[in-house]
Amino acid sequence: MKRENIFYLKYICFTGKSPLGTREDMHRLALEIGAIPQNSVTDKTNFLVVGKQTTCLAHSSKELKAMAMREDGFDINILSTAEFYAFFNEED
Repeated sequence: MKRENIFYLKYICFTGKSPLGTREDMHRLALEIGAIPQNSVTDKTNFLVVGKQTTCLAHSSKELKAMAMREDGFDINILSTAEFYAFFNEED
């Protein structure tokens, strides 16, 4: 784990299905890079990683909440699982 990565000591939440594994796998991966995994989007959330939605809805409730919070001035970055994996991969 490198302390200079953008996820270090940042709160991260996951939504949707990830090709990288289960939600538990994603939380373990986040911990390995020094992030703080969350089960829901809160005012502490710094990153929301969005995977494939398993319903016909365009956005998950977590994604809609993060988008609304961004409009209200919260600094929440919304990334796809591919974007997250690219950052994680750079640490190797």
